[in-house]
Amino acid sequence: MTNSLNTPIEALEYAYPFRVVRYGYRPGSGGQGRFTGGDGLVREIELLTDGQVTLTEFARNHPTMYLASAVEEFHQVAPIASAQGISVVNGGYTYDAELVSLLPQVLPGVIVEALDAGVIAAALDPVPPGEELSLARLLGIARGRLDPLDCDVILRAFRPVTMPALFLDSRAARAERTRAEIAASADNGTVSTMIASRTTDRTIDSSSAAVR
Repeated sequence: MTNSLNTPIEALEYAYPFRVVRYGYRPGSGGQGRFTGGDGLVREIELLTDGQVTLTEFARNHPTMYLASAVEEFHQVAPIASAQGISVVNGGYTYDAELVSLLPQVLPGVIVEALDAGVIAAALDPVPPGEELSLARLLGIARGRLDPLDCDVILRAFRPVTMPALFLDSRAARAERTRAEIAASADNGTVSTMIASRTTDRTIDSSSAAVR
């Protein structure tokens, strides 16, 4: 490291856990007039480990963010969401969800939405038909194993590459399973039959497993 303001990129990346994505002049930043000032500099840094940024800075770089309602949910989905370019905020601690939800009132243009399995599923890339066809037998076996758990299996390409499979479970699916479990253990057979019929007549499964 040096004591100057122009520390070499190699020195920064060697000393700290981040990567310099961009470092150069900001065109047109010298001002207007007959004799303009010198252009300023732009330095964009990508963190390679856990780090902290202000909520305002995060919202400025990610105008659309998704709010995870539980700490466990955030830690489970954060690596996948980050790799797909989806911005997720941890709202599992006290008052965090309420504060983040008010952000659009303070920063116009910012959108805050609840995180759902569909958001992640929509960002996963389809697999070429030929590759999916070659894995049809494997998918059939996987579906047979997971069908008793009311879980569908789909083939998608996603990052990080270190994760071979991904289980997506929406709030609607969890609520439905809870109703089914209550129905199964209820003493009243009429109520149990009514709830069970509603859970088995659906046409779309909201739980899905994506396999690389």
